[in-house]
Amino acid sequence: MRRLIALLLCTALLVTAAFSASYFPQPYPHYDVRTDLSVHFTNSDAIIAHIRRAMKNRDDTIIINYRSHADNMSDLGAIVRELMAYANAETDDPEEGDYLFQQYGGYEMQYSYRKEADEYCYELRITPDYYSTAAQEDKVRERVQSLIREWDFSRSTDDFEKVQTVCDYVAAHVDYDRIHMKNEHYHLKSTAYGALVNGYALCQGYAVTVYRLLRECGVPCRVITGEAEKPDGTAESHAWNLVCLGGLWYQLDVTWNDQLETDAYFLCGTSDFPKHTPDAAYADAAFFAQYPHAESRYIGG
Repeated sequence: MRRLIALLLCTALLVTAAFSASYFPQPYPHYDVRTDLSVHFTNSDAIIAHIRRAMKNRDDTIIINYRSHADNMSDLGAIVRELMAYANAETDDPEEGDYLFQQYGGYEMQYSYRKEADEYCYELRITPDYYSTAAQEDKVRERVQSLIREWDFSRSTDDFEKVQTVCDYVAAHVDYDRIHMKNEHYHLKSTAYGALVNGYALCQGYAVTVYRLLRECGVPCRVITGEAEKPDGTAESHAWNLVCLGGLWYQLDVTWNDQLETDAYFLCGTSDFPKHTPDAAYADAAFFAQYPHAESRYIGG
C-alpha cells in the first residue's frame, strides 16, 4: 500500500500557561506519527497545535489543507481521531486538556479534494460540538481572574488551602441544575459557564469548574468520568476530580459533598471513596503509573 504523506499548509501558535511550568510541569504532548496507515502527516505536532488553538477559540470549523500524490482516504478517520485525542491531552494551560475535552460532545469530519497536475489538493473540515461559546468563555475567564484576585494566594500558600478554598467556593455558589438535568440539548449544565456565571451545573460542570480553578491556582488536577452508585443501588454516569497533593493523587467529589452537605468525599484515597467506578481509561495500569493514587484520605503534613 502506497503511503500518503500530507503536509499542513497553515501556521500554528502555541499558547502559554496562566502559571509557569514550575507550578504544573506538563509539556505539550508530542505526536508519534503512525506509520502503519496509508496516510499520515509529517508535521503532526503543528496540526495538533492548530486544532487545539482553534478549539480553545471555539472556532466553528477547523480547516486543514494539504497536498498529496495519491488518493487513498481509507485511514483518514483514524488519523483524525488520534489528532483530536492529542489536541485534548493535558498541557500546562488550564484552558486546555480536560477543560477542552470535557466541554465538547465530539465532532464531525468531512473532506474534499481537487486535482492539480499530478497532485491532489485536500481540505479537511472538522466541526466540533462545543458546549459553550467563545463569548461565554470570555465571561468565564473574567470570573476566574476575579476570583484569583479575590483569593490573593501567594507562592507560600500551600496547595491544601487552595483546594479547600476552591471546593468551599464551588459548593457555596453552585446549585445542582435539576431543571435541565434531563434536557439532552442544554449543554451549559456541563460547563464552567453554567457553574460560575449562571450558578447551576450538573456533576460534569462541577468537576470542570474545580479543574479550571485549581489549575489556575497551580494545583495539578484531572476530571474523572465513570459511574456512581445511587441510593437505590443503580448506577448513573458521574464526574469528579483527581487532585495531586504531596506527590499523590486524591479523589474529590464536590458535587456529592454539596448535595449531601458532607465532606465525606473530600481528598479521599482509593480505600475510602466508595460508590465511584471510573471509566476504563482512568483505571488501567498506565493511568495509575502516571497518577499514583493515595490509598487513604489526605491528612496533611
